[in-house]
Amino acid sequence: MRQSLRVVSALAPNAARHLHSVVDWLASATGLALEFDTRTPWPECEADLYAGDAAFGWICGLPYILEASRVEPLAAAVMAGERYQDRPVYFSDVIVPAASRFSRFADLRGASLAFNEPGSHSGYNVLRYHMARIGMPGAAFGRVTAAGSHEAALRLVVAGQVDVACLDTTVLDQELADRPWLASGFRVIATLGPSPIQPLVGSRRLPLATRRRVAAAIEEMHLDPAGRRILAAARMSRFERVCDADYDPIRRMTRLAAAVRLDHAPPAFASPACGRTAALTA
Repeated sequence: MRQSLRVVSALAPNAARHLHSVVDWLASATGLALEFDTRTPWPECEADLYAGDAAFGWICGLPYILEASRVEPLAAAVMAGERYQDRPVYFSDVIVPAASRFSRFADLRGASLAFNEPGSHSGYNVLRYHMARIGMPGAAFGRVTAAGSHEAALRLVVAGQVDVACLDTTVLDQELADRPWLASGFRVIATLGPSPIQPLVGSRRLPLATRRRVAAAIEEMHLDPAGRRILAAARMSRFERVCDADYDPIRRMTRLAAAVRLDHAPPAFASPACGRTAALTA
């Protein structure tokens, strides 16, 4: 019997069904016994990946640069849509309620902010980076809330419970595809980025040949008719091979972002197993 290789995701919940289909396709294409974990909470999945207890997984670029000695970036999605420039990048949209008085990022002093979680580049790190670039202190925001996910932050904005949130555009695209009525509840007042998109990584405990096998297969997924259908459903054009240096822009952003501190209560789901919380919020 073949030993199964666990594949995990620390991305937004609304990506799970598409990533499950990608993993099923990869299992067929490579002949490997790949199993997508849909039950374990994402912080535990991420910790298992770093510990070598999961074989492959999708993670945010920010924790990747902190854990690069444990995992190798293999490939990253090239999203469909003109804004993504046929490159493995994504953006962060700064949104406010549709009836909000705010119209520019510079207007947001005193606003209440929701973000997904402090280990996120798209919802937290790039926001602090932008604030550092324009000389806006962390204290410029009023109440700051760790919502737990991009989807939850979006709903807080639409309900008028917070003034602003910073959302991963791929998550927002999926939410609007699934729930188009949400579009009437918010406005985009700024777009930050581009940033390197979240990589599919492989544990460095895996044999190099196994990592290369998966990387080579997913890079050719768009050449297979069944693969193209799965990618199209996820609004992806293809996967592109990536390497550690492709995430240097996030390293540079993180160094500048360190100048801005956003005081907030820690999210209830924070996982001490990842061992990174202090580094991200300091």
